[in-house]
Amino acid sequence: MDCRRAEFEMPDDVVYLDGAGRSPLLKSCRLVAQASVAVKSLPWTMKDDEEMIARIRSNFSEIIGAPGPEYIAITPSTSYAMSTAAKNIRMEPGQRAVVLQNQMASNVLPWQDLCKRCGGELHVVPRPENYDWSAAVLRELNRLGKQVAVVALPNVHWTDGSHIDLELIGARCLELSIPLMVDLTQSAGISKCSALSLISHPYNCMSILTREGSDNFVIDKQHIQSRTPVGSDNFVIDKQHIQIHRQWWVLDNFVLDKQHDSGPDASGL
Repeated sequence: MDCRRAEFEMPDDVVYLDGAGRSPLLKSCRLVAQASVAVKSLPWTMKDDEEMIARIRSNFSEIIGAPGPEYIAITPSTSYAMSTAAKNIRMEPGQRAVVLQNQMASNVLPWQDLCKRCGGELHVVPRPENYDWSAAVLRELNRLGKQVAVVALPNVHWTDGSHIDLELIGARCLELSIPLMVDLTQSAGISKCSALSLISHPYNCMSILTREGSDNFVIDKQHIQSRTPVGSDNFVIDKQHIQIHRQWWVLDNFVLDKQHDSGPDASGL
């Protein structure tokens, strides 16, 4: 790898090794952040949000190899996106939701709640001694087969950066018709990962923290049959079902039928 020191505010007499715990910000990212904050100083000059949102969707769809920007939705957090996904997964009593040991809570708590609601079981794959998560997950999929209702994984483990081969696991999920939910917060834009190669179910979810502070996830059109596009970043829902601290009608860009909302889900907060 070529030296990238000049891209950071890194003095020549400093050697910084804690990139996994608290990584330094690129100069280019700092400039973008400063420009974004400066816009708020002159709010009357701000452009329509639709142009910015369209650009974000387009750029993000290219990063993850999605079919197009229309497949990208914006939500306030990874946990919110995963909670939405969990509300759309069918789990029979006794089936499993597969996650990794010490996996980020945003991609675990929604599946714990799903198991609780449906009489399922959260199946935690223990950390292998050789850190080969891919082989460990495949062994469990081969052993459990149709007992698995959903697989929820990252691309890299957030605690140590160990890699999970999502394309290999996605292929096996496709063979077994198991939904694969992917949290790419730690790796999208860095590790190569194609949305098309991961789709193992009509509903495929990926999330990544963006510079704008929200998350994106991919929804296949086959799974939006109960939603009605409203042409904006709001969705239609009876406000009596919404807690004040969850400003859904402002933050989201999908339509949720009243009958599909069961109220705030603490596991997704």
